Amino acid sequence: MANSPDMLPCLSEADLERYHSGEMLAGQVERTDAHLRSCQSCHQKNREFLEEMDSFLKDVRIVAGKSGSV
Repeated sequence: MANSPDMLPCLSEADLERYHSGEMLAGQVERTDAHLRSCQSCHQKNREFLEEMDSFLKDVRIVAGKSGSV
């Protein structure tokens, strides 16, 4: 998707990691939110990222449960 001059470039996986881990400044979060609302490609990339993280966390919980730690 072509970006207008005031839009962020499309997001990388590192950008999404920073976004979801709270490592972005408030202004960056606002611009990223706006970009995710306006860019279908990044919106889909974000959904896939969240699904991967959810799957990873489920696996961690299963392994932790089997080892007796949480």
